[in-house]
Amino acid sequence: MLVSVIIPVFNVQNYVGRTIECIQNQSYRDLEIIIVDDGSTDDSGKICDSFASHDQRIKVFHKQNGGVSKARNYGLAKSQGDCFTFIDADDLVGLDYVRDLVHVMKLYDAGVVRPIWEKCGEIFDYGLSYDENGAFLMEKKDFDSMRYCNSIWGLYDKKFISNLFFKEDIHLCEDTLFNFSAFLMAGKMALTNRACYNYIVRNDSVCNQKIGRKQLTICNAYHEMYNLIEDDEKLKDVVEKFEFGTLINLHRKIVINKTYKEYVDEFKSIRKRIIFLKSKWLKEEKMSTQLSEYIFLYCPAIIANMCYKVKGLLPFIFRR
Repeated sequence: MLVSVIIPVFNVQNYVGRTIECIQNQSYRDLEIIIVDDGSTDDSGKICDSFASHDQRIKVFHKQNGGVSKARNYGLAKSQGDCFTFIDADDLVGLDYVRDLVHVMKLYDAGVVRPIWEKCGEIFDYGLSYDENGAFLMEKKDFDSMRYCNSIWGLYDKKFISNLFFKEDIHLCEDTLFNFSAFLMAGKMALTNRACYNYIVRNDSVCNQKIGRKQLTICNAYHEMYNLIEDDEKLKDVVEKFEFGTLINLHRKIVINKTYKEYVDEFKSIRKRIIFLKSKWLKEEKMSTQLSEYIFLYCPAIIANMCYKVKGLLPFIFRR
């Protein structure tokens, strides 16, 4: 089974070499390593070309900058593997990562296999009752949380998943939307604690950028999810609960950074959606969270000014 490893690259010259090396050294050898240089302005592209000159499994494509979703889609279109996986150019995986994912995929005939992950030294497990193979097979009827789909890490079988691409006009939660779509296509996914993805946190990464118009496209991601589930009320509740939590966090960042002054209409839309959802989902939060969210919702200017005066301390006081 040929596995296509798709690596989008943009200005990561200090990290991309070690990422490529950890893929080259995988114990599973039947790999196609597709590197998409998304218009890097540093030496990232040259570094990738150097690796490709010594390993025929590596294919490097250089394109104009278009964002990570376009880069991943480009890699998908070029992939020839039976299945595919994504690895960011500054992250790492263990030497048996691909082998363990392939093993679980074959064992359970699952269209999607999801690993656990490590961030800042902390292991994030799904808290499931894994079987003797370190796996948990999840079908649509068992799906009760979007946390099973909230990253792009994993292995996808083209036998079940075809013509699925990232929505290029969505820049936040685009990975969750892709995963959720893949799961619904496949009908089942396996989650395993035998494979672990090491997510490296950088201060200059996309995830840590200031909130702007691109991040506000998260609302479009949820619109797409609701279109996928149609009249399935159970799945609708799962998506709604996740949407409520992510919109609360986004709303707080907008208030704290005073971004609401720049994007008035988008801010009003997000606030309106939170107010609509809060009657159903806010009551499940602890009392301190409920109180702080009411303050963020109805007194944003006061909160923003207080954050400015205490120089960022308040976000930690009001964290969920």
